[in-house]
Amino acid sequence: MKKRRVMAAISVAGGYIIVYLAGRVIWCDWSESSFIGWLVWSTPSGQSSYLYGWLLSSNLFWISAVISAVPSLWGKYRFSAITFTGFVVGLLSGMIFGPYPKGIPYGHGDYGWLIWGIIYLFSAVIGIILEYLLKRKNNKDNLTI
Repeated sequence: MKKRRVMAAISVAGGYIIVYLAGRVIWCDWSESSFIGWLVWSTPSGQSSYLYGWLLSSNLFWISAVISAVPSLWGKYRFSAITFTGFVVGLLSGMIFGPYPKGIPYGHGDYGWLIWGIIYLFSAVIGIILEYLLKRKNNKDNLTI
C-alpha cells in the first residue's frame, strides 16, 4: 500500500515535470544560456507563453504540483489525478481563450490566469467531493458486510 502511494505521488510529480519541460522546450530560447540556465532560469517568451511564464514567476506551477502530488501519499489518488488534469486543462484553456477576449477594454489583454485559476480550483473542489463520496461509500459497504 505504501509503495502504491509513493508511486502515485511520483507519477503526478512526473506529469508536472513533463509539462514544465514541454513549456521550456516550446517557449524558452536555448541560445540564452547553458543547459542548466535554460532549464531553470531562462524566461519564457513568445506567443502564448504569458500564462506559462506567469505560473512559473508566481510559483503557482510548483505550488499546484505539491497540492496535486502530496495527497496521493495519503491514498487520495483521485484528488491527485483530477487536480493534475485540471491544471493541464486550465493551462491549455487559458492559453487558447485567455489572450485578448472580445469586448475587453484596451490594456486588459490576457485573462488566461483567470481561466486557469477557475478550472484548477474547480478541479480541486471536484476532487475533494469525489474523495468524500468514495470514502462514504466504502464506509457504508464495510458496515453492511
